[in-house]
Amino acid sequence: MQQDPIEKKYIEVIYSPESQGYLLQYCLDNNFDLTSSWNGRLITPEEFQFHTTIWYTANEVQITNGTTSVIINDIKPTGFTLFNENGLSILVLEIESEQLRFIRTAFGEQYGLHGTFPVYTPHITLSYRYKQEHLPQVDLPVGNMLIADTLHITGQQ
Repeated sequence: MQQDPIEKKYIEVIYSPESQGYLLQYCLDNNFDLTSSWNGRLITPEEFQFHTTIWYTANEVQITNGTTSVIINDIKPTGFTLFNENGLSILVLEIESEQLRFIRTAFGEQYGLHGTFPVYTPHITLSYRYKQEHLPQVDLPVGNMLIADTLHITGQQ
């Protein structure tokens, strides 16, 4: 039997197909650019994958990579903010969720995880190529339309 590798991990939740469709339409309606993935690769808006990062570990750990079903249905949008990374403005929707915080805490305590960011800010990225100078002045997405249904664990790439 092969043992799981010891490596830095990326843990995320992925939104349900219905939530993906809702967020896609929300972003298109508000002219948010969805033509770039997290690694800068050009994509069609339909290929954009809405997710929330739970952990991007700074330390190497032994956790089995894989995907499992979850239901996270207490997501509350709280506002927009911009992350600046490699000269790019990344538009994110900040969210609150006790279920997400529970999952983060459980993994962190069980595996001794250390994050790469000093403060964990739960969010959903809405554009990796936001070109406006100011945050959008639009209504927030409806919270009950945001349901994550997949937990995904992989090694960092």
